[in-house]
Amino acid sequence: MNKTARYLFACIATCSFLMLFAACGENETENGVNTTAAPAGAGSDRGERPGDAADPAGAAGDVNSQEAAVTNALRTLAASEGIYFGEIPEDFPTNLLPPYPGGTITQAAIQDDGATLLQIVPATKEKVYDHYRAYYKKIKITAAEPVTIMGKTMVGFSGKNAEISMTLKDNEDGTTFVALAF
Repeated sequence: MNKTARYLFACIATCSFLMLFAACGENETENGVNTTAAPAGAGSDRGERPGDAADPAGAAGDVNSQEAAVTNALRTLAASEGIYFGEIPEDFPTNLLPPYPGGTITQAAIQDDGATLLQIVPATKEKVYDHYRAYYKKIKITAAEPVTIMGKTMVGFSGKNAEISMTLKDNEDGTTFVALAF
């Protein structure tokens, strides 16, 4: 990820945190009881907190809708920079960075000079490596010798005017994190 994208994500994360904090507000408590005045209709006469079951449209609903709005705004902003979460854009080069069958896309990014694909797959590192090595071999792209350092396996693929790097890392739940980039 380039310097601009890292800066963008840092700004987005900070803004998200600040907006969420502001949306939640600060509630003062005295012996565990909320002493902040609740808005009319927020269940204050019954001793309920805003957003309780008796008040489904209370503050908790507002926080959830604000969180959804922030998430959508962040996704839109990221997409304007060529970064997509949980999906692959239409013009993504899946011929060079194909998703693993049954994997979950966490991020796909398109830059002027390349692309990246991050995913979690339900297979071991060895099985994932074998899958991609066979795929690239079919399209005349050869694998270099894999290198494993501190639990991460890295391998480069080259050919057909393409240089592709792959990083694999086992997760504790038996899945594998896969990063592909060119």
